[in-house]
Amino acid sequence: MFFFRSAGASYDLLEQNDPWDVNLVGGTRRSVGVPERGSCDAGSTNGESESERDSCDARFLQIGETLSKLVCCQTLGKRCMAVVIMSCIVIAILTTCPSAVKMAGSAVKMAGAASSEMAELAAAPQCAPRGASCMQSKCCQESGMQCYTKNAAWATCMPRCTSGVQTTDVEPAFWNCEKVGPRTAGSIPMDYWGGLFPADWVKTRCSKNGDNCVGPGCCKEAGMTCFSKNENWASCKPACLPGIDPTDPDPEPWNCVPLGSTTPGPVSASYWSTMAVAPWVARKCSPLGTNCQSSKCCAQPGYACYKKNEAWASCRAGCLPGPDLWDVDPAPWDCTQLGPRTPGTPKPQGAMANWVAQTCTGEPSSCQAKQCCKNPGMQCYQKNAYYAACQKSCLRGIHSNDPDQTAWTCKKLGPRTPGNWTHPSFFCWLVTKSSGVEANLVKLQRFNKWGVFQCEEWAVFSDVVMDLGLGGQSTPIGDMTCQKGPWGSWMNTMVFAKAWHSIYETGQYLNHDWIVKADPDAVFLLDRLKLNLASVPLSEAWAIHNNKTGTPMLGPMEILNRVALDIYYANNPPSLSGTDKAVCETPWMGTGGEDGYLSECMQILGVKTVYHKHILLNWKPIKCTDPAYVTFHPAKTEADYRRCMKEIMAPPPPSSMTPLPLMEFMRKRW
Repeated sequence: MFFFRSAGASYDLLEQNDPWDVNLVGGTRRSVGVPERGSCDAGSTNGESESERDSCDARFLQIGETLSKLVCCQTLGKRCMAVVIMSCIVIAILTTCPSAVKMAGSAVKMAGAASSEMAELAAAPQCAPRGASCMQSKCCQESGMQCYTKNAAWATCMPRCTSGVQTTDVEPAFWNCEKVGPRTAGSIPMDYWGGLFPADWVKTRCSKNGDNCVGPGCCKEAGMTCFSKNENWASCKPACLPGIDPTDPDPEPWNCVPLGSTTPGPVSASYWSTMAVAPWVARKCSPLGTNCQSSKCCAQPGYACYKKNEAWASCRAGCLPGPDLWDVDPAPWDCTQLGPRTPGTPKPQGAMANWVAQTCTGEPSSCQAKQCCKNPGMQCYQKNAYYAACQKSCLRGIHSNDPDQTAWTCKKLGPRTPGNWTHPSFFCWLVTKSSGVEANLVKLQRFNKWGVFQCEEWAVFSDVVMDLGLGGQSTPIGDMTCQKGPWGSWMNTMVFAKAWHSIYETGQYLNHDWIVKADPDAVFLLDRLKLNLASVPLSEAWAIHNNKTGTPMLGPMEILNRVALDIYYANNPPSLSGTDKAVCETPWMGTGGEDGYLSECMQILGVKTVYHKHILLNWKPIKCTDPAYVTFHPAKTEADYRRCMKEIMAPPPPSSMTPLPLMEFMRKRW
């Protein structure tokens, strides 16, 4: 674990208003009409002309042609046969047209064949649900699942299977984990991992951390997997990358073959706190600025060895394929990670290379080839295989201002160019519903440049795209529904996790010193916040607490610096969210509020924290007259927000207290 960071027409049959008006989707609409009794009634040929009989036959042959197509149509399937048969019989009853009678006879014959095929379908085994045997069906009902065998008698559906003992099995027997049938397409259900629990025998038969688990092939502790180093030694770890392990006292490489399944549950906070860099790392691993292709490890804490090309690899805090704006050589990086990350916190990046201003793309040219942008704050986003453009952000799909109205993939090409802001700079964001009181509050703030819109860069996340005014748009993250917890607040961690993922994807936070999440009903002053955080060392990971009891980082104002967020993403990449492989974004993360989740996660990751009582004032009704505070909450209506801002901008009384810089406050407190 890194401690850093169809072809064919379809038919609409038996419409309500015109039950014989057959609609061929993708083709032309033909009206075949139900004949009225008398106008096309062939109950007797007495007094009926030959042309009338021919007309009657022609119309029902037309119906027959259409119905025969329906019989062969794969879109509706064989179960639509009953509709076709009944239609033919109804026609024969209503009329005595020869064609209709003939058609009804054919329908009866088809019914025999259809019923035989439908009987075969009914006899076929259905795909297996979760926990059931899939040995017969050889398929799984749920998306992302594969049928795996335990032995010749049992198989069940799982997202993955490692040969060995399965810690969720009621018996500690060996699984061969052979695949049976195809994997069901789609993503693994989010509730899958959270529904797993270790069997009772795990506590007594499996190994504890630090022991050799070669024999048992399983681990007692939650979140751990037994990985082999060689044929004689294996140990319990949350993850393993082949090669040397900077935390292992022995510098010999690991083959990292898992000997059994992962024990369900999140990795304990105590595990991360006990991690330490082995003494040999400083001697054997590569220092910054040197080629680490041979050593595949880094002496500097917080770094991993990444490949640039066949001849060069170097130690870096992170790596995006493409040109590196801090590398003196503009040639692109491959960014394959060659070894594990050395535990610790990386150094902040220095100045960009000189070639960026001359070589990278300016607006409105395509950045497809160069994969970097000249202007500050810009990212090269791909539209298709032929065009890419430098933009601050990108929404997948068709852009309204795009002349050719074709969709953008919004794939990132290369790194984002940092802005030329003064330090400390802030990236601020919030989550809101796209309509209602919250949305109106956000639009008010946007128009007046209040709240998050004071920051050097900002982002607004909502269920669907929302027009913020002044040319701004929100970023859609989809469904935002959640339930209330027994404590009275929302269990909204899953919603906010989607926002954190979007921030990771855009990479905007990388250009700033501090990341601030605010609630729509929080009134905060950026100048006061900057004053309070100015002396905090940016080379270390920090989270600012605003509450001394219960949840230490309350949701109206959550503050992390970039190093802390780097550590968060290194241990919780979006690709692992909701699985047992993430440190914080585990299957159990959705059982609480997002502020409690983030507070606990920072503790697990070892991020430094400090409490400052003047970061947040919670007061109902909202009162905003104290100049010492950075944030006032809650301003639930536009009127509340305006009144609060009016109080803030009013001249302070002579006895008003000036807010102390955070580090000075800490010294006085300690």
